[in-house]
Amino acid sequence: MTFESSGAGSIGTAGERGIPAHRLEFDTTGKGWLIGMHISNVFLSVVTLMIYRFWAITNVRLALWPRMRFNGSPFEYTGTGIEIFIGFLKVFFLILLPYSFFAEWALDTVVVKWALFGTSSLNLIELVRLILGVYIPLICFYSIGSYLAFRYRVNRTQWRGIRGSVNGSPIRYAGKAIIAYTCTALSLGLAKPWADINLLGYKLQNASFGQRALGFRVSTNGLWKPYLTFWFSIPAYVIVTFALAYILDDNLITQTQHVNGNSISVKYSAKSQDPLVVILSMLLILVPFLLYMNYRARFWQNIASNTQFGAAKPVFNAEAPEFFKLVLVNYLITILSLGLLLPLTWLRKGEFMARHLVIVGELAEERLVQAEFDEQSTGEGLLGDFDIA
Repeated sequence: MTFESSGAGSIGTAGERGIPAHRLEFDTTGKGWLIGMHISNVFLSVVTLMIYRFWAITNVRLALWPRMRFNGSPFEYTGTGIEIFIGFLKVFFLILLPYSFFAEWALDTVVVKWALFGTSSLNLIELVRLILGVYIPLICFYSIGSYLAFRYRVNRTQWRGIRGSVNGSPIRYAGKAIIAYTCTALSLGLAKPWADINLLGYKLQNASFGQRALGFRVSTNGLWKPYLTFWFSIPAYVIVTFALAYILDDNLITQTQHVNGNSISVKYSAKSQDPLVVILSMLLILVPFLLYMNYRARFWQNIASNTQFGAAKPVFNAEAPEFFKLVLVNYLITILSLGLLLPLTWLRKGEFMARHLVIVGELAEERLVQAEFDEQSTGEGLLGDFDIA
């Protein structure tokens, strides 16, 4: 791997005011080796019935973390496969297995009514059983696992010997998630910006690097307009799609074919075979996707503008077309290669982050002190380091 020392530079308005801008660099060389490691990880995971997956995750992180450099120094990953594996065993036997029996009890009435009577209507008691036995525990366990996975990755990340850390309560995060997901569902998705910013905000507000805490202000400013534009594009897309289908159906042509001596009338649409119609249908699908990428670009710009690290703060300058290109090309690489070229998407994401994220302001690196680290604090007792990423 090769890097040039970056140090602090200047960018935009910050540079004009003499404020230092600290840049990221990401090494995209060694693609062949990374693809070979990925194929080996997949093979070993399959032959070990996915047991090797936890070591495969570690291998990927050990390969990717040092590729990212900040002010010339690489990040380091210090996690191990056995840590993730032990955490998974705790969660599986002590949480997921009991939950499966509890969920089966809650679903029993619904399944029986559907199978025997062809109905899934619920009375109030059955609805409460379904919510308490399936919905809330599922959201709770997923959210706790997500928080612990985030905490594990941050706790196992170092830069110049200084480690990141995450405090906060996974249980409290799960409570916030239940409220956020419920509000999003009841509002038919309209509450998503509020839910997204509050959930990620709780993680960031409890994150530190060394002994310096990360500051974050929860705000949805600038998110509602792009999100509502995307939200309304979905019913618009459905209406246009049905209208197109109606137009095609209204232009059916009847053709008589002879099969085994019998005359059969076959209807087909001349327009449906027109390449222009096919291209138009594909473009229509891409419109809501592009609008959603615009929301994601504004979301991460919001996160950066409301984050503070001492006197420094991040600046994220990626726009919707760049997000669109990143996600679409990565999707095509993954699908067309049947997942074999997945490492190329990792490199593209790393290079994308390094190109668009800049830290502006004084870091005062000499005052960054390593926080005390209790090895046992990385787990949550019963749950352990539940890594679902």
